[in-house]
Amino acid sequence: TSLPILEKTEYKLAIFHNHIFLSEGEKLYLFDDSLKCFKKLFENYRSFSLSPDGNKLVIFSDYEIWIFYLKEKLDQPQKEDGEIINLLKSPERIKNLFWLNSDYLIFNTDSVIKITEIDERDKVNIFVIDDFEKPEIFLSFKKLYILSRGSLFIAENIP
Repeated sequence: TSLPILEKTEYKLAIFHNHIFLSEGEKLYLFDDSLKCFKKLFENYRSFSLSPDGNKLVIFSDYEIWIFYLKEKLDQPQKEDGEIINLLKSPERIKNLFWLNSDYLIFNTDSVIKITEIDERDKVNIFVIDDFEKPEIFLSFKKLYILSRGSLFIAENIP
């Protein structure tokens, strides 16, 4: 099945394990091999990122975070290949999001920096790092960079 190409729309194609994703602006599609076509997964997503172990994608919008399992997970919590979980809904807009390791994410809103586990059994544990005024975060080489009110903070040896 063909997918019409829209002018002035950014397209990205990403392949992870046996999953083919197509990004069309703020829409994310997954190729359905049995139907031989792309099926829409998300309407208003912002970005996705591969986990350090290469087995999961985090997909997020302005107010939600989802985890897409790229292959079967046999340890707890067990997951099927292609399973999607809605990890959390945020009351504040999510600005930046990074994998800390394959089991934890770090993200910021306009007022706070949080770490969340991706194990959704029972209740997702979310930890507040600190309150900052309009923080911008960036994670690189096990260092967390936080820019707030013209000051740069660096946290080193992030696991």
